[in-house]
Amino acid sequence: MRYHIRMKIKMSIKLTNLLKRELSYADFALNILKNEMKGYEKEYSMTWKDFLNKFDRGELGDNRAWFKWYGLAVSAKDWNDTKKEIAETIGTS
Repeated sequence: MRYHIRMKIKMSIKLTNLLKRELSYADFALNILKNEMKGYEKEYSMTWKDFLNKFDRGELGDNRAWFKWYGLAVSAKDWNDTKKEIAETIGTS
């Protein structure tokens, strides 16, 4: 019985360490995307999150620049969501 408990604890520690590493990857990717979007945020005076909401609601039209920013913003949203899920799972939120 103790063997099974030790195995579960070891597995739990390994999974937690793996998730922490994934959290750092997500953070790294999100920071790169945020840096890439800074120019858009400054030029158009809105955050990437505000932009994404407005674009999704169809409030911005078809400006060609929107589509590159949209790709970056959707990726950032996905990484941000991933970070939140991992943090909640390992209890660091």
